[in-house]
Amino acid sequence: MTKRKKKKAFTPSPAPNVGTVAIYLRVSTEDQTLNIQKDACERWLAENPKYNDMIRAYQDVGISGASTKRPGFMDLMNHCERGKIRAVVVYKLDRLTRDAFTGIGTLLRFDEIGIEFISVTQPMFSQGTPFRRAMIAIFAELAQMEREQIVERVNAGIASAKKRGVVFGRPSKVTPNKKAQILELREKNLSFQKISKAVGLSVGVVHKTCKAGLPPVKDEKLEQSNV
Repeated sequence: MTKRKKKKAFTPSPAPNVGTVAIYLRVSTEDQTLNIQKDACERWLAENPKYNDMIRAYQDVGISGASTKRPGFMDLMNHCERGKIRAVVVYKLDRLTRDAFTGIGTLLRFDEIGIEFISVTQPMFSQGTPFRRAMIAIFAELAQMEREQIVERVNAGIASAKKRGVVFGRPSKVTPNKKAQILELREKNLSFQKISKAVGLSVGVVHKTCKAGLPPVKDEKLEQSNV
């Protein structure tokens, strides 16, 4: 039997200095090259000197943009969340992610933490443009609708399963036989502690079972004498 190789846990690289400009590059297959993306990003940076003080490149080779489990992408986002990155430069938005909702979510997160986003071949996605604001607003609304639909589907599935007799949560420790034994001992006015020892369940479980199956004993003196 072939053993599966365990995936290595992600470990972020040493963080750059605060105010670093990040270039993110990605290709889906290992036989593709990053040169076109890299040259375009570096050319844009050369034409915009205010971004040229501290630059760091992050890259993923041979990994689909549909997944967010990319070492370079995770490293970039880690440093963004830690406040080390002031701007992210990409060749196209789809280099950052192939998933529309993930892409818009990432741009919204950049806005929240004050990171400028630049797509050098798609200036409409740059911060502050009317198109970008409108697009993000639309996708944010769509994402909210999708989340609500997911919740509705999950709740409908749970309701349907309950009607079919499906029980959710952990299996009960109290079997029908245990329950009958607990209730029988309780009818004999044994204390919860003594019943607990007799059936091998916690006092809390015994108490809950008795509460659901029998009215509580009203004779407090008798209850105390049985402890």
